[in-house]
Amino acid sequence: LNQQLEENTSLLHTVVNSTPDGLYLVDRSRRFIYVNQTILQLLRREELDVLGKTGEELGILPETMIPHNARLESVFTKAEPLTEEISYVHSQTGSKHYALYNLTPIFRDDGQVEKVLVTHRDITELKLTEAALYKSNERFAKAFHGNPIASSISTYPEAKFIDVNTSWLQVFGYSREEVIGRTKLELGSWHSLEGRAIAIQ
Repeated sequence: LNQQLEENTSLLHTVVNSTPDGLYLVDRSRRFIYVNQTILQLLRREELDVLGKTGEELGILPETMIPHNARLESVFTKAEPLTEEISYVHSQTGSKHYALYNLTPIFRDDGQVEKVLVTHRDITELKLTEAALYKSNERFAKAFHGNPIASSISTYPEAKFIDVNTSWLQVFGYSREEVIGRTKLELGSWHSLEGRAIAIQ
């Protein structure tokens, strides 16, 4: 039985340390009592340097720790899990990171919250990609709507308008509300879908 328990514990330890998500446990004094390898890599420290210490003692910036401690306090007090998307500055590199945090209360036999399990999923790359896409879309929108040539974007083959620029509205005499979501046949821009296909070709 003891051997089986040791094997199960070893397997669990391997699984936890293999996940790309950071995982750690804190007690009511906000001290780390367990950290997995992902968290150690993030902190750039050895396990013995982390266990038994608070984030402040590890040099994590106050602007990161103050809201983090508030989240922990909420879980300890309300005894309810919490999920939140955060941004923070790495205390050693100074780079900005984004993460999805899940805080789960762990209860004692008397129903009081004894520890909080925190999972940390880094979403920095996703956020940077979203920001780059937003900027790209913004640049396209400025170029499209500022184009002096009447321009439109529509689906194919339905010819339903997705967007038109100001020049297009001025040329054809419609308002944006009259155009978006309607087809060119409905507006009479083309007499038939066949005519549109010929024009595209």
